[in-house]
Amino acid sequence: MTRLNAYRLTEMAMPAVVWAAHFVVVYSMAGLACGQGWQRERIAGLEAVTWLMVVATIAAWLVLAFIAWTGWRGRQATRSAGQPLDNIQVRKRFLSTVTLAMAAIAAMAVLFTVIPVFLLPTCAG
Repeated sequence: MTRLNAYRLTEMAMPAVVWAAHFVVVYSMAGLACGQGWQRERIAGLEAVTWLMVVATIAAWLVLAFIAWTGWRGRQATRSAGQPLDNIQVRKRFLSTVTLAMAAIAAMAVLFTVIPVFLLPTCAG
C-alpha cells in the first residue's frame, strides 16, 4: 500500500490530536506552575510559564499549518481540467478537504485554549 498523506483517515484526525496535546500541555504547565511557584518568575514583564505556553502555542500552530498545507496540496492534486473525477479521486478530494477544515478548526481551538493565559494570572484561583 502506498502512502497517501492527506488522504488517510489518520491524517484527517491529526489536527484534533495536536489541539488535545496542546490543551494538556498548557493546562499541565499552569497546574505545575501554581504547585511549584513558577508563576513568580518574570521574563520581559510576563510570567515565565506564560512564555512557555506561548512557545507551545506557536509550535501547535506550526504543526497545524503544516497539516493544513498538506490538505491543501492534496486537494489541489485532485483537481482536473474539465475531466470528471473517478471514485478514488472524489474520496481523496473529500479527505483532503476535511483535513484542511479540521486544521482550521483546531487552530481556532488552540486560540481559545490559550486566551485565558493572557487574560488571567496563572494562579487566578
